[in-house]
Amino acid sequence: MITIKVHFKYDSLGNLRLDGCMDKEITHSFYSITAWILQRLIYPLCRFYYFKIRGVTLIDVSGMKNADTPLLLAVAPHTKHSDVVIVPASVPFHLLPVRWLADEKIFTNQLKSYWLKLWGAVPVKRDRHGELRIDDIDTIIEFTESGKCVGIFPECCLVGGHFGELHQSLISKALKRRLPVYPIGLGFSELSSVGDKLMVERIKESVQIGEILTKPEDLLDRWTHL
Repeated sequence: MITIKVHFKYDSLGNLRLDGCMDKEITHSFYSITAWILQRLIYPLCRFYYFKIRGVTLIDVSGMKNADTPLLLAVAPHTKHSDVVIVPASVPFHLLPVRWLADEKIFTNQLKSYWLKLWGAVPVKRDRHGELRIDDIDTIIEFTESGKCVGIFPECCLVGGHFGELHQSLISKALKRRLPVYPIGLGFSELSSVGDKLMVERIKESVQIGEILTKPEDLLDRWTHL
């Protein structure tokens, strides 16, 4: 009975296998291992590139360094592909890998699908507004409780999704199950520097990790004040 239930729950995540014939539990372990290896390998390089060379500002007031998996990272806004690289590079090393929820629409071919999953992507279906499906919420919670650090990007940069009620339902259920949830704000500001006769505009990027959430209604407000 327990084995059947576990297999059914992982089923609702969809496409969590290499070729449709491999056992999901084995595949799940395989992708967790590859994500663990790959994300940890590039961690020092990514931190050096983003926070030293590109000058991205990292502000962490979360106390996340004392946290342990499983936990949820609620990230917004999601506007570019590099978000799924910079967020794992921003969290403490011991929390890696971050398995992020990815809209199944970006898995456009077998090679790309395989590559994304190797790095930790978990395919999920969204409705036409970009929101999570109701039947996936419990599965995501159980997936996190199995020991995964899961990143949620409410605003999908590819399909124009937005942070909606189902995301709040996911956060609410996670908090009720006593899962740590941290808001992460991705932002940028336009700065101008004046030379002799030239004004140059440049973009200053930032990653801000807020304090742990205590109630779901704080989520949007927390991003506003990050």
